[in-house]
Amino acid sequence: MNKKLFKFLFDGRIFWLLRGLIFKLFVKKSGFFYLGKPIYIHGLSRLSIGNKVGIFPGLRLEILPNGFFSIGNNVSIGQNLHVVVKGDLSIGDSTIISGNVLITDLENRADQVNYRYSDREEIVKDVYIGNNCFIGYGAVILPGARLEDGCIVGANSVVKGHYHKNSIVAGVPSKLIRII
Repeated sequence: MNKKLFKFLFDGRIFWLLRGLIFKLFVKKSGFFYLGKPIYIHGLSRLSIGNKVGIFPGLRLEILPNGFFSIGNNVSIGQNLHVVVKGDLSIGDSTIISGNVLITDLENRADQVNYRYSDREEIVKDVYIGNNCFIGYGAVILPGARLEDGCIVGANSVVKGHYHKNSIVAGVPSKLIRII
């Protein structure tokens, strides 16, 4: 037996593929994808997954009522991605997301200081991540972020705002480093 085939069958990734095939029955739209565990997914029917998508272990996906999450083709998602969606969140084709990344389109009003944080009004701002983007390890993508095609986000950056095509952004809060 071929060494690569043997390794694929017996290192656990065959189960990732089977898990992806089972989840395919419940998502709104999907292509071929694999899914590592452990996972937590809420709102599976409001998820669209493209073809050739790899999702490594530790996914926590919360698609709240009225939310929709779309993942394009040829996307690679690293370990421990946490996503909270109440509006629309879209990840374009051929994007790579490193490990320990948080993406959310939901925030609470900061100006309601007389309320407990959990009782404050929620604000939903759609998030868009374009084609061929790279999101560095530990990045946080906040509500309203818009990363056009080819954007690169540095490790541990906190991203909010609109960044044009082929921008490199980094920092807390993120700033435009340069356009390539």
